[in-house]
Amino acid sequence: MKKVAILTFHRANNYGAVLQALALSHVINKLGANCEVLDYRPCKMESFYHSFIPKVKGVKVFILLLLYFIFRDAKTRRRFAEFRRDTMRVSAQVYRSFSELRNANEFYDVFVVGSDQVWNPEIVKECGPDSQFAYLLDFVKDSGKKKSYAASIAVSALDDEISVLYREKLSDFSALSVREHNAAELLSSLLNRHVSAVCDPVLLMSAKKWMEYERPYKKLLNTDYILVYSVGGGRDLLPYACQLAAQKRCVVYTIQPPIVGTSSYCRKQLLTGVGPAEFIWLIRNARAVVTSSFHGSAFALLFRKELHVKQQSEIKANHRNSRFDSLFKYFGIQEDYIACNQVDDIQCKVLRADMYPQTVLAKNRARSLFFLRCLFE
Repeated sequence: MKKVAILTFHRANNYGAVLQALALSHVINKLGANCEVLDYRPCKMESFYHSFIPKVKGVKVFILLLLYFIFRDAKTRRRFAEFRRDTMRVSAQVYRSFSELRNANEFYDVFVVGSDQVWNPEIVKECGPDSQFAYLLDFVKDSGKKKSYAASIAVSALDDEISVLYREKLSDFSALSVREHNAAELLSSLLNRHVSAVCDPVLLMSAKKWMEYERPYKKLLNTDYILVYSVGGGRDLLPYACQLAAQKRCVVYTIQPPIVGTSSYCRKQLLTGVGPAEFIWLIRNARAVVTSSFHGSAFALLFRKELHVKQQSEIKANHRNSRFDSLFKYFGIQEDYIACNQVDDIQCKVLRADMYPQTVLAKNRARSLFFLRCLFE
């Protein structure tokens, strides 16, 4: 039995990051390998996901708000830690630097980088050279051990600097796959070799399987609600969701991870203490989901919920919309299945559960599982 290590953003207190890491490790183990997630803790990624510091005037106001946000997010951070502890196989060894990662070579037969935005140029640059080379598996001595699964670059074009870096560091991978179809074409051209497009790990598990990991959010057990979720806060989605809720005669609730730079909603609408298990339950039981999140959309589609996906402006489209185009393709969602709705300056693509087939995802899931199995045979 081969020992497989996954390198991804498992430490980020981000719902999609944790759930895709869980899914990938779970599926690889089910396929017959001995798999665990490398407990790599780059300092910049660690510092990014914690309560933001409010920018206000006045020492007393600042201290009060700071304490509020720290305690508001404390339960959420604890729920993330508990979920990782209870559901995910993580390496006993903690790796805090690129040099420490070199020690992992003697313990594993295969290294898999992905999924999530591990090759997003903006994140790569933000993390600095140490983490930049880590997520390109530059610490792995044997190129035959280097694999990627559904790694996301999240953009439709690479600048010259990143192109040179990726051409140098990815050329010796023994197997390459990415999450977006346009990324597969881009890297295939750049590296002059075939790069596969495969499903995000969360799509490899059925809705029924995901229900085994959920935990009810007791406050909403008998509530008809619209769920708003955006990693960056998503305050701009609230008017849109409120109008939708008025049409459906239900209420609006929002969730967001503890993340630097996000602003809170009013206390009445913001749900606190939402870990990954509660996140799954909240999406499955929502009347509709309004989001700008890839994984928020993925789970809404898995649970066949009415989905409203915020579309990015033309300036930002290069960084976001290609991810959703590929997600829809994995579900077999064609353009004529998608409606559009606009409130003020927010435009959303609208997908109803009865407007897309279930068979296409099954075929893409099987194809992706075959690719994954070949990584460690």
